[in-house]
Order: sequence, then C-alpha cells, then structure tokens
Amino acid sequence: MATKDFVEQVRNHQTKHKSSRTDAMRAVVRKDPEAHRAFLKTGKKELISQDDENKDFMSLVDAYQERHGCGKVAAMKVIVRRFPNKHRAYIDSANR
Repeated sequence: MATKDFVEQVRNHQTKHKSSRTDAMRAVVRKDPEAHRAFLKTGKKELISQDDENKDFMSLVDAYQERHGCGKVAAMKVIVRRFPNKHRAYIDSANR
C-alpha cells in the first residue's frame, strides 16, 4: 500500500481535528512513520505541498483561512512569511 504524502496527512489531520501543526505532525508520525521518513529524505524543511507551489497568493490565503478558520489578515500574515515570492508577484500585479 502506498503511503499518502506526509504533508497532506498533516493537513488533513489539522483540518479534521482542529489541531495545531505540531500536534498533527506528532499524530501522523505515530500513525505513518514511513511517510515521515520519506518526507525527511526529501530534505524539505517546510510543510509545503506541490499543490501549494501551483497556487497563486490569494488562493493560498483562502485555503489557509478555510483550513484554520481564521480571518483573512491572519491568513495573509502566515502566507506572506511562507511564500514571499508569491506575495511579491501579487503586489506587483496589483500595482500594474
């Protein structure tokens, strides 16, 4: 059986259980250590899925807001820190 992507499992756990990322990571590591090992082998340090890489800034903000039940400003603060290049592209496109 193929293991689901660690990042997606963490996100799904966060959404389902309304938990913090840390608590979700701990739960997923206990449940699927193979997925965690595979994630560590990639050398990634951030929990950014491939889907996120393909989204624009405001789509990421909307997804974060929905996933965490927070306001738009709070979501934007997080996404700006995680994706500074996408934020810069958003600002540049808004100023055209």
